[in-house]
Amino acid sequence: MVEALFQGKRAIVTGGGGGIGSAIVADLHASGVSVAAIGRSASVHDVVAALPANGASSVSVQADLSDRTACEDAFGRALDQLGGLDILVTSHGHVRPQPSSTVDEQDWDLTLATNLTSVFQLSQLSFTVMEP
Repeated sequence: MVEALFQGKRAIVTGGGGGIGSAIVADLHASGVSVAAIGRSASVHDVVAALPANGASSVSVQADLSDRTACEDAFGRALDQLGGLDILVTSHGHVRPQPSSTVDEQDWDLTLATNLTSVFQLSQLSFTVMEP
């Protein structure tokens, strides 16, 4: 029943190169969703390459989403390859566990850019192409 709801949809999943993101990519793909997996490392290509053939076309895009220009470019490449967008999953993130007293300004800026600004930017970009 759930698979029928997702069949033929198109999704962008960030953090698709590992962990929760790669599991979401695999589950959506198995449900018939065409997925553009975006990840910071080259492992995002391996995740997509390992997906079984099932009629859904899934692609990988390697990008550092903490950079505004790279974020917009990755979204555009993913959108072009999917031909549209129905679902956005932002499962990427940056964390460097350490006491707050030792976090420097550069790491703080990277954390905000990755965990907040890029999610906001991707959401805004998605709103312009997703149908209500």
